[in-house]
Amino acid sequence: MLNLICGLKRQDIKDVSVIIPSNGDVCKELTKLDIKFCIIPFVNESYDYTKPPSYIKMLAKKYYNLFLVAKHKHQFKKNKNLIIHTNTSVTFFGAYLAHSLKVPHIWHIREFGKADYNFIYNFSEDYFRKWINKAAAVICISNALYNNRIKNKIEACCKIIYNGIVSENTLDENINLIKKNEVFRFGMSGHISDAKNQAEAIKAVKQVSKNFNCELWIAGTGDKEYIDELQSLIKQLKVETQVKFTGFINDVSEFYRSLDCLLVCAKSEALGRVTIEAMSEGVPVIGFDNAGTSEIIKDGYNGVLYNNSYTELAEKMEKLIKNYESFTLMRRNALKTVKENFTIENCALSVLKLYNKTIEQELISKQPAC
Repeated sequence: MLNLICGLKRQDIKDVSVIIPSNGDVCKELTKLDIKFCIIPFVNESYDYTKPPSYIKMLAKKYYNLFLVAKHKHQFKKNKNLIIHTNTSVTFFGAYLAHSLKVPHIWHIREFGKADYNFIYNFSEDYFRKWINKAAAVICISNALYNNRIKNKIEACCKIIYNGIVSENTLDENINLIKKNEVFRFGMSGHISDAKNQAEAIKAVKQVSKNFNCELWIAGTGDKEYIDELQSLIKQLKVETQVKFTGFINDVSEFYRSLDCLLVCAKSEALGRVTIEAMSEGVPVIGFDNAGTSEIIKDGYNGVLYNNSYTELAEKMEKLIKNYESFTLMRRNALKTVKENFTIENCALSVLKLYNKTIEQELISKQPAC
């Protein structure tokens, strides 16, 4: 979200205001960036499918959001050419607000749902379909996400706009692409959960460590129960000295630069922020051949894909260790891919064009018939 807003400001969009549900670190960042925001404590109308709430609780969330719309909508009525942009598919608040104000709503879809974040909607996919079809336009962050979630659900305009992950002027095409570590260091970054499949990487490292001196660094925080399972697996496989949990990392760029290779083992990535971040640092990525990862990585051109279990992953890891210097061209291609597709500037410009088109269509629709 912050990358998109910063990109839009660079495109001379001055009147941006962010609605957030609670006070926290995001507020501090918005204040630093001199971006207006207001706190309206809306709630998500979705739940972890393994822990379904009562129907009464689901109903209460919906009517609480509708109450908040009625309470706060007056503060948005004075805005000319107002567009409501909802930045996630887990909340309906933006859809309700836009409908109440009779202004265009753009819905930014970033998640598969059950496959990557274990969520389903309180009132089913049909309820989501009803509201997404009221949107003036829909943005999907990858073709994989569009084909999986949206393709057969909407009549509205839908654009594929890749996330802007890095600024174009931070990409260093002369970055050091030579191996740095005596002990070959694989890494994983992001939320630690079953969906991200860190267990597969741990099993692969066990296999690779029989032939090569290697480590696996896992950065991030996540589900305690799953982390406990990983710790048990590490002990069972006797790879305590090879696997390290770093915890939350403030400077992800420094983390990527400390790696020799990033592993992405999730089976359902909507796009894959960490894949793009690593590629922008010239770090080779081995990823599971599915969904958004397959959209970013072209096998052998800008990264490496694997299709099956940890055994094939281990084979790809060993090949990379043995032939590291020969992958220099591949890593330069990775930098080129990021520059062409995943910069903040490209993303913001594409979103701005969609805003302008939406406003233009809104003005036409309000003109009196001849």
